Amino acid sequence: MMKKKKKLWLAWGALIIVIGITVFLYLGSRPAPSMDLQTTAVPSIQFTVEREDLSQTIEVKGKSEYAEETYVYPPFAGEVKEWKITHGAPVESGQLLFTMKTDDLMEEIARLELDQMQQQIESKYRAIQQAVMEEQLDGSADYNELLQHASLKERDREMEKIEKRRMELLTQQLGQLQQRVEKSSVYADQGGLFLFSDTERPRFVNEDEPVGKIVDTSQIVLSARVSEYDVFKIEEGMSAEVTVDALPDQVIPGVVELISPFPLPGADGQKTDAEFEVRIALEADEMLMAGLNLTARIQSAVREQVLTVPTLTVMRENHRSYVYIWNGEAVEKRFIRTGLVTPEKTEVVEGLEEGETVILQ
Repeated sequence: MMKKKKKLWLAWGALIIVIGITVFLYLGSRPAPSMDLQTTAVPSIQFTVEREDLSQTIEVKGKSEYAEETYVYPPFAGEVKEWKITHGAPVESGQLLFTMKTDDLMEEIARLELDQMQQQIESKYRAIQQAVMEEQLDGSADYNELLQHASLKERDREMEKIEKRRMELLTQQLGQLQQRVEKSSVYADQGGLFLFSDTERPRFVNEDEPVGKIVDTSQIVLSARVSEYDVFKIEEGMSAEVTVDALPDQVIPGVVELISPFPLPGADGQKTDAEFEVRIALEADEMLMAGLNLTARIQSAVREQVLTVPTLTVMRENHRSYVYIWNGEAVEKRFIRTGLVTPEKTEVVEGLEEGETVILQ
């Protein structure tokens, strides 16, 4: 009896082992579920493909500057006689700014005028001498007298050339000095605000160094640096929203007015990305002044009523974009063609229909 039970248990055990091996081999031979179509639970993070207006913005930072700045230079190097303006004072076109001392110039002019008079006197005296010699010379003059007369006449002719050239130089120098005296009073070429360069009301000035500038405070621009990766996305005439870093809630409209065609100095072309200057004209605002830190968001592209999906749902594979969609029963991998891309939304040009559901896989 015991032997029969033992045989029965062995039979059952063998049967269980065979069934287990069969199930294991079956499961191991089944193909893995396709990623293109997976039956799974309802995804918890879903997004609907929808149509909306999409815009791309580029953020740039820079400093505010006066759009028009006219530098004021002294007419010549020397000492300032009198200042008629202070730092930050408003000026009108034609207003006297300062006058230069001309005492030294006037002394030099007087000296040159005396030299000029002396040259004229010597020239007249030489002409008289020449006339007297001509009268004294008669037909009885011997060879030596004639030779001496010819020699003196030739000398006088050469002296006249030298004196003429010297007189021209004196006249030229006098004219230059007189022009300096006439320009010794400096007037404003345009209206605006006067700002000294370094020292307020300097006593001595140089001809090639501006003493200050006149700025038009009604026109402020943002001057920013843009990388080579963003400069091709920006065009003149694009609108921008500008904020003062110290007042982030205050938005000032602006328009891109200039994109430099040449990179700014500093990039070596290998280790540093090239940067280009972009200038944005700002609407007049009483808070604006030069030297402020500003941030601009340039609207570089606009698409109206296009299909969009969240950018974080778009993935890449072999230079192709794809998303996972939920068809109500399974997850499907679908390749798409994208258009405008922003950090938040991506335009879908091909591959999806409005109302379909994409998921974050």
